[in-house]
Amino acid sequence: MAIADTVPERAEEICARYGARAYGDGLVVLEQEDLDAVWLCVPPFGHGALEAAAVDRRGVPFFVEKPLALDLPIAQEVAGRVAAG
Repeated sequence: MAIADTVPERAEEICARYGARAYGDGLVVLEQEDLDAVWLCVPPFGHGALEAAAVDRRGVPFFVEKPLALDLPIAQEVAGRVAAG
């Protein structure tokens, strides 16, 4: 299990409690961890790159809290990647 947060101390605190590995960047988690699934909890402006990496780099299933994106084009891009993946 791994947890990423842009504030590394937050990730480290949670990871210490649950025995996970802490990261300061979600993209690094997708590159380095052997994942079964991903839960993406980012603000609306943060969507796009993480979903693309989950589909394109790993082909790993993911759950995204709504809204999927800040605007329709990003949501459509994510949906297209998932459909093609």
